[in-house]
Amino acid sequence: MLYAIFEITLFMLIATFLGFIIGWKLHNRIDSRWRTAYDSERQVSASLKKQLEDYRNSSLPATEENNYSTAAVQQKVSTTTSPETENRSPGTDSASRKKAVKTALSDSGKNNLPDKKSALKKVAEIKKRTAGNKPVNDDNLKKIKGIGPKLEKMLKDIGITSYRQIANFRKEDIQYVTAAIESFPGRIERDNWMKSAAALHRETYGDAL
Repeated sequence: MLYAIFEITLFMLIATFLGFIIGWKLHNRIDSRWRTAYDSERQVSASLKKQLEDYRNSSLPATEENNYSTAAVQQKVSTTTSPETENRSPGTDSASRKKAVKTALSDSGKNNLPDKKSALKKVAEIKKRTAGNKPVNDDNLKKIKGIGPKLEKMLKDIGITSYRQIANFRKEDIQYVTAAIESFPGRIERDNWMKSAAALHRETYGDAL
């Protein structure tokens, strides 16, 4: 009888000890997971602020219409990331917020652009003026910083095919080209397509614009 009581007591102690160890490890894993999620949220917020500052410091005209509202973008992010994200894993939630930030910033910038029809009409003038009286080359625009295969195709579809044309963009041309190719607002200025195109033209053809 005493032996049976001893065995039961021993098993209970062992079970209690194992339960404590398992609980401690699970707690550490969960705590680490949500700590990572919290750090990701802070990084997303920092990224949002940086992108907003980049827009304000871009070469767009310093008008009230071109000042991107932090509050408006944050509100857009809040409405885009629904409460359902609370039930998702931290990685999924962070990715969702990053996508929301990008969408909100894009929408905020596009509100200040002309409509695509007007932009295409204006681009028809821009492509002729920027080419000057020289032959229009079919250059590899992917060499320009910030231009990939998709953007290159869109540019060439609207008649922007050469380094010379891009290098000769005026400040007021940028918003029309951006709207025509439906690019992310501010991208042309941040990557400075004009400077890169001018350097590539000199390197390729050995003459000034």
